[in-house]
Amino acid sequence: MGSGFFVDHCHFPHPPRLALMDASKDCLTFSATRLQRYRPSIHEHDILNPIQWEREGFDSISLGYLLHCLPGAMPEKSIVFKHLKPLMKPKGVLFGSTLLGREEQETWAARQLMDYYNRRGVFSNRDDNVDALKFELECNFGVFEVKRVGSAAFFWAKL
Repeated sequence: MGSGFFVDHCHFPHPPRLALMDASKDCLTFSATRLQRYRPSIHEHDILNPIQWEREGFDSISLGYLLHCLPGAMPEKSIVFKHLKPLMKPKGVLFGSTLLGREEQETWAARQLMDYYNRRGVFSNRDDNVDALKFELECNFGVFEVKRVGSAAFFWAKL
């Protein structure tokens, strides 16, 4: 979940039903406080593990700047797609963004920063690239799109 910054700055036509999920209780508390006007439900959970969800599914699920923080290469971290698909409504969309690995960095400074965050264990995206992301989305969804913007990949997918 991170900080809830992007959701906080959205303008919704109707108040959304919002559920926040993160492995970090601190992130959840911070985000829930920031987004309290939406009365979000909070769920402390590691997305790399299966999700027990017996409530209504969602029209949209966001993975904003998450994948590059998950451990492993893209085939291992893509397990999150399998875990989230059952939470999507039939016409729902999963969308997100991720920072790409060292090979995808355009500048020396960006490569150095990625190396630093990978050495510290903050990121695990050293080998992440657009082709690997596209492959995993294709394996999990009926339709998808990926767009690279600088060092980031933005994506959406539907069942």
